[in-house]
Amino acid sequence: MPGAPATHEYDNLFRGAARVGALCAALQVPWVEVVPAVARFSPELNRYLELSVDAAGTGLGLMTRGEGKDFTFRVVRTLEERGVEERVLRRLLATAWHFENRNVYCKIEYGPAGIEEVSWYVRRRPSLGVALSWLASHGAGPSEVARVTDVAAVLGKATVHFLGTSVRPPDRTVQKVYFSQPDGLDAWTRIRTASRILDLADHALDPVARHLGDAAAHACFASVALSGGRLLPGFKIDVVDVPVARAESLARAGGVADPRLHLLATFTRRAPFHYLGIRLAPGEPIRCRAYVRIGG
Repeated sequence: MPGAPATHEYDNLFRGAARVGALCAALQVPWVEVVPAVARFSPELNRYLELSVDAAGTGLGLMTRGEGKDFTFRVVRTLEERGVEERVLRRLLATAWHFENRNVYCKIEYGPAGIEEVSWYVRRRPSLGVALSWLASHGAGPSEVARVTDVAAVLGKATVHFLGTSVRPPDRTVQKVYFSQPDGLDAWTRIRTASRILDLADHALDPVARHLGDAAAHACFASVALSGGRLLPGFKIDVVDVPVARAESLARAGGVADPRLHLLATFTRRAPFHYLGIRLAPGEPIRCRAYVRIGG
């Protein structure tokens, strides 16, 4: 059949491949685009798989976690195939090496036309100082480093949960720093204060509390992002254990008339979501993305 992948690409696919394929069909994501990465990371996907869906139904995210140089090299190869510049690949290798190639994550986001974004993360809980040095190596200047330092101080964090980089070829690269926050409304008071440092208005978080209800007090991760050495305005907040109905309610508040999040819950048989990613940016509607973790 013209355009079909070579037969060998379907060999040794991980055990959940059929479920991912069905979800792809529901989201109109071409399975033929997903197969190469599924085959490349099948050993890891059998142990850890995280699926995500954007509320607007624009695509599917697939993430796994691995250890060792071989896994890191496969992540690099995935990025290289997307045309990512060598300097970006070298920084990935250097960062992974610094953290002994342990707890390395790779996420690929697919849309109707194929791969849209590739991200990698490392979870080793480095000190804030290490994280700031990492940002400086990516071009962050003193003023940007100072603002991230201020955010960490408000959140009461001396360590970082994740460091990560997202690449949207050919040249859109974003560095991300994630801070964990415990259960309780006190965390949201801190996040609200920190959001002012990131150019958000005081009322920006009001819809989150209003639509998530009790879930707004769950544990969460707050992240800042930089691109080209400049801090991007706004916050991304990942809230743990959010009921599907509340997630869709918040998505509708962001202007999505028919959220597609229920597809993720249906195909994975998971409710509530393991976490809901909420993107808040000045002058923009709220964006939501739901995540379900399988295994690990």
